[in-house]
Amino acid sequence: HLFNAEAMIPLIVGGLFVATAPTWLAMSTGLWPDAPPVFCGTLGLYLLARWVDEGATADFIVAACAVSLAILLKLTSLYLGLPILFLFWVKYGQRWWRVPRVWLFAILVLLAPVLWYVHAYRLFLQYHNTFGITASGYMKFGSVNLFTDPMFYAKTAIRVVLFHTTPLGFFLVAIGIVRPPGRPTAYLFHMWLVAVLVYFLVAAQGVYLGHY
Repeated sequence: HLFNAEAMIPLIVGGLFVATAPTWLAMSTGLWPDAPPVFCGTLGLYLLARWVDEGATADFIVAACAVSLAILLKLTSLYLGLPILFLFWVKYGQRWWRVPRVWLFAILVLLAPVLWYVHAYRLFLQYHNTFGITASGYMKFGSVNLFTDPMFYAKTAIRVVLFHTTPLGFFLVAIGIVRPPGRPTAYLFHMWLVAVLVYFLVAAQGVYLGHY
């Protein structure tokens, strides 16, 4: 459906907001490690959603490779697991965990990252290079003090509205959330949003101190 004229309109509009958002303008003019995993994760979810609708094996394999690359590029891409599980639930129902193809996808996605991060940990033990995961003692996880601080929620909300989505973009996102999707896979956006919110809480310290 990618080249369907009707489907292209929201893609173009969405792409315009992404291209002009202050956050991504900054990401595209400097050496940041965040843009490539976002691209790979988005591509992986798109292809997996298309596989759920159409069943093409090529979409399944490339989706797994794209998500795996996203995790290899940045470990925090593991948050994609929630929307991925949702798509398999749409495809197979409540018995999704008994389907061999689900576990095949998990192996394709996680094998390379597990091997790499085990190797990276061994390098850390020898050379003390954290590869930016803990940033030499700086932990990005949330804490009780942060969760009870109203400034954390206010600052995060302001960044999302003003810099990540822009006010007009945020307004359109809100409209998209309340509109009933035409098919089950369209709820992927809602589950993806839930995953982002969960990520905000898990990595609350990093979210609070890092504008991106």
